[in-house]
Amino acid sequence: MKKEKIFLKICSFYFLISIIFTIFILGFHNLSPINLNWLLTGDRLGELIGWLNFKNSDWSFPLGVYDQGDLGKNSVVFNGTVPLLALIFKLLFKSLNNFQYFSFWILFCIFLQGLISYLIINKLTNNIFYSIIGSLFFITSPIFIHRIGMHISLAGHWIILLYFLNYLFYNKNFHRNNILIIVLSAGIHFYFSAILFLVDLILYFYWFYLRNDKSFFFKNLFLKVLCLSFFMYCLGYFIFPSQDVLGGGFGTFKMNILSFIDPGVGTMVKKIIWSNFISDIPNNYGEHEGFNYFGLGFIFILAISTFYFLKNFDFFYSNNFNLYFSLFLLITIISISNNIGFADKNIFSINLNKFIMAPLSLIRASGRFFWIVNYFLLVFSLLLIFKYIPKKKNILILSAILIQLIDISGGLKEYINGNYFKSEKKVVKNKIWDEIEKNFETISSTYLINPSPEFYSLCGYLVNSNLSSELISSARYNREKFIKLRYSNYVKLYNGNLGKKLFVISGISHLNFLKNIFDENDNVRIGQINDTWIIYESKNLNLENLTLSDQNKIESKKINLDEVYKINFLKSFNEVTFLGLGWTSYKNSIEPWTDGSYSSLIFDLSNLENIDDVYLLDINFGNKLLKKNEYIELEVTSNGYEENQNYKFLFNDQKDKKTSIKIKKSLLKNNILIVNFKIKGIINTDFDNLIGIDQRKIGLKINSIEFRR
Repeated sequence: MKKEKIFLKICSFYFLISIIFTIFILGFHNLSPINLNWLLTGDRLGELIGWLNFKNSDWSFPLGVYDQGDLGKNSVVFNGTVPLLALIFKLLFKSLNNFQYFSFWILFCIFLQGLISYLIINKLTNNIFYSIIGSLFFITSPIFIHRIGMHISLAGHWIILLYFLNYLFYNKNFHRNNILIIVLSAGIHFYFSAILFLVDLILYFYWFYLRNDKSFFFKNLFLKVLCLSFFMYCLGYFIFPSQDVLGGGFGTFKMNILSFIDPGVGTMVKKIIWSNFISDIPNNYGEHEGFNYFGLGFIFILAISTFYFLKNFDFFYSNNFNLYFSLFLLITIISISNNIGFADKNIFSINLNKFIMAPLSLIRASGRFFWIVNYFLLVFSLLLIFKYIPKKKNILILSAILIQLIDISGGLKEYINGNYFKSEKKVVKNKIWDEIEKNFETISSTYLINPSPEFYSLCGYLVNSNLSSELISSARYNREKFIKLRYSNYVKLYNGNLGKKLFVISGISHLNFLKNIFDENDNVRIGQINDTWIIYESKNLNLENLTLSDQNKIESKKINLDEVYKINFLKSFNEVTFLGLGWTSYKNSIEPWTDGSYSSLIFDLSNLENIDDVYLLDINFGNKLLKKNEYIELEVTSNGYEENQNYKFLFNDQKDKKTSIKIKKSLLKNNILIVNFKIKGIINTDFDNLIGIDQRKIGLKINSIEFRR
């Protein structure tokens, strides 16, 4: 009875701590479940809208799946929504328009992070004071607080600690609890399942398979895989084709060798330096996912414990040291990946076979795997100090936590009173948007990508909107359906048959092109909501007050004679280029590539006044790495030559090809030349060569353009 009272007091203590610390991080105003504004930035927005889309959808099976119209099915597991909580809160609060459970989840995570770490330390030391002070390292851990701000579902680090705790309380229910913990992790985030399953597989292999209990090993593994697979199926993990689950990025989103002493990490808001004493260490792109700064207090006790570990090495070596050393060395190697980074240098790389890279792409952000090593080293350091310095343990631990808090206070102050979550974006409703919701069914983009820039710029309108949205930000999605939808949108835009779909115009070049091709079309209108340009059919809604004269100030880009032009695709979003619809970037090149079967160019020939009427448009094309017997056929049409003219070109495995098209300027209206490309024979992005894993039909690249006589 006395132990139960003590435990209740301990729980109450950590509950109080979790409330105080949650208010410190979020601010009191963000605790409300009906306050959504603090979630309208970065990946938090994807988590929020993923949850709202799921909540507002009809129930189906698998339970975590919801419909996204032409985009197909999606699941809460791919939106960072803590899928298990999403199921529970959809059941309880489906009828509420504005509701989020993420503030509750943060409070819950802080509570369990403190309580479970306390239980671990207390089990090892049987000392309440020492355990409480030690647990503060876990509650204030930079890797924990950082994830609260970045990916809310990944704040569930307590599931890793719970896995540790189950080993410490080894009893007759150990194996059952072990399965339950791993299954539960899938209801939080896939990465926790991947980390725990890998560690568990190695430990069971050692404890049972190598110790002549192979039968139990396989029975337990079968039961574990069966339970985990069934639970994951119910949550919707398997709704996408296997190739769409492969994320790519292994070897990029990794850990740097110096991560544990590097206090700097980029966030969605800014770069945060988590140390007042150690300077930021520059690193490579993607290594923010491997952020694992220990803190000076942690480093202090780790250094002391390492000394006593080496001093008593024979004792540890005889107690399965090889197992734990090998296990955490493997986890560290996975975290660092095949591209080893030291500060901002990539010092060593290993090329991996595509059959190895494919499964590794499931854990693209491999830097996260080091979390379990981070926490193990912290527990181990606290244990060794307690064991080998018994008389000074309290002074040491108090000194260490004081050093830790002083050191990381620079990072903590970025979160004080919800400062990190402040956003100028608000959930908004206005008369114009109300009319749009009444008269349209879907909102999309003239350049549909994931994540969609318009997804963030229009988030205040999209939250709780009745419109079906093709603007997404999702970790995984059906790539084939998504890219087919992009190409279907191109066809609608070329034909002007937009139906009940409202398109956001993605970039100034698209605006210029659409403005010219629909200049005399009364059925299609272009308007503006704040800073966002839209295009829609006027029969659905005549929003005269949206059609602003500003679009008339946007002029097509003029071309000069005998001047060689290179086009930067990325600039087409912020300034007018020669690009119309149907272009994309490919393999990080700035040159535009044809995207799908239809692409267009647009030119202003007004600088060619009083010069000959007939000109040649030379386009130097490059193409993808085509294999033998593969080809690309290009058909060119234009308003700049007679109807019976027709240009066709064939591209094979040669590197570049120059094409010449005869243009008659007198045929043009307002000196605007539009050149349309129809492409056949293109092949999908080459998965076998690991060029990419999407379903885009990439065809030809424009190296340069020139007008001449």
